[in-house]
Amino acid sequence: MKISIIVPIYNVEKYIYKCLKSILNQTFVNWETILVDDGSTDESASICQEFTSIDTRFRYFRIVNSGPGPARNYGIEHSTGEWITFIDPDDWVKDNYLQRMIAAQNNHDSDIVVCQYLSTRLNSEQIDESAGFSNLSAFLCPQRNFLDLTNLTFMSWGKLFRAELLLSEGVDVFPDLLLCEDYACLPYYFAKAKSIEVISDQLYVWRKRTGSQTHQFERIQDRIMSMQLLVERFKRGGIFEQNKEELGYFLWRKAQNNNRIINKLIHSLQEDFEVKQQLFFRDYGYDANMKLKCLVFGGYTAYTVAKIIERKRSDEELQDYYGFSSIYSLIGRKASLAKPISAGAVNKFREKNIANELSVRFMQLNKADVCDCDYLLIDFSEERFDIAVDTENNPFTLSDAFLECELNKQIKYSTINRLDEDFMDAWKSSCNKFADYIKLLFNPKRIILIRSKLTEFFGADAKENYYEDIETIRRINELLDLYYDYFEELIPEMIVIRDLEQMNEFYTDSSFKHGVKPWHLNKLAYNKIAEMVRKKIFFSMIASNREDDLNV
Repeated sequence: MKISIIVPIYNVEKYIYKCLKSILNQTFVNWETILVDDGSTDESASICQEFTSIDTRFRYFRIVNSGPGPARNYGIEHSTGEWITFIDPDDWVKDNYLQRMIAAQNNHDSDIVVCQYLSTRLNSEQIDESAGFSNLSAFLCPQRNFLDLTNLTFMSWGKLFRAELLLSEGVDVFPDLLLCEDYACLPYYFAKAKSIEVISDQLYVWRKRTGSQTHQFERIQDRIMSMQLLVERFKRGGIFEQNKEELGYFLWRKAQNNNRIINKLIHSLQEDFEVKQQLFFRDYGYDANMKLKCLVFGGYTAYTVAKIIERKRSDEELQDYYGFSSIYSLIGRKASLAKPISAGAVNKFREKNIANELSVRFMQLNKADVCDCDYLLIDFSEERFDIAVDTENNPFTLSDAFLECELNKQIKYSTINRLDEDFMDAWKSSCNKFADYIKLLFNPKRIILIRSKLTEFFGADAKENYYEDIETIRRINELLDLYYDYFEELIPEMIVIRDLEQMNEFYTDSSFKHGVKPWHLNKLAYNKIAEMVRKKIFFSMIASNREDDLNV
């Protein structure tokens, strides 16, 4: 069993030695490395030739500069192994990369094996521990479809391919693009593969550097061309119709990422790119909103998920957010008594949301206020808090933010225990009014409920430690389930994100910095929930378009 390693090379004299040395150190010995010099003008060629003199398993070829896609195709054409893997010349691999990949292939006789990767910090060899992907499932036909694969990274590296699969339609696997050439073809081969093994080993190290093709904008239109070429490849291969909606979701997610990247371009180029991208989607029957905006009512989970969906930077604040408020206090508070306040909170974010609740700001919105918002995103995590009632019989939420602010020391109030059995009827009455109100603002099909609850665990590793007040947490979670069930009965048409407690990452990182640790998820979980929401949004848009077509 022989593995062909293909390394496309262009002016990488600073990095190529480390890459080739990592190949030379492989514990698996039956390999060949096809070094395809794509017209380098630096010392890359002499470094490659040094390795060919050390070990005859290195084979050096020089071609006229054509780009990474044609260079890889040249390598495929000259390969002799039953298996093919690609390594970029500025990256490197662990010593057991080949051995672990071929061993994983044997598990299910897979056509493709995907490993986890590590990433360096920009312009450094220091590993960024937060990087990498974590979809550890094995995808075995017929249990999966293309949608199951859309979370994978479709860059050519970090994967082992059955040569027969790549050569099934000739050696022109990669198109002649400077950017996104792998995304223009590899998803097709993943869809064609009979089985795919995804392993947990972090075997590949991706070097992030300024000036690499990932950071170039000269060929920005290649991003649209790559999507066009991918659709055409699915059509030629006869698998477009059976994968149309799932492929559409993958392309939609790719388009959203494109929009984030082109925000760095001047405005006129942005507009031109966005128009062309939208035309591409319509040409292939994918009519979906590229830029999403959410109005959010609920806790930090809903807030963070909305930021991910809207592609906000970590330091950007979500403007249309109403948090730290329970439904009961929102409905029961008299708006006429609301006055501008200074809560004396620890930061402006908490100050703003405490003021929003005490002024019943959310209940003063009308359709014109939310016309630019595509979806209303809700969770009930703020329903975990007890309710306060002031001397004028106005309820408000005893959130962590309120309890730590200066205003808490100035207001006299009595407390309603959230877990009191008598409170359920009062909450249901408030929930009925809340549901009627939000249905005036949004089509029920554009309301998204995230059934988030309190996490029972904390720590750096999943489910490492139980919280001491675990019984209280479980009682609150039981109550939240009742709340969610009741709300779903009131608005059955809305989109619901459920079963979050089954996520292995449903715990709080001990180093989490936001709010109170027991009730916040880690970054990985936020991203997974955002992905669940995106899928629901995309397929609801597709279904809506289908209904519109039928009604024409």
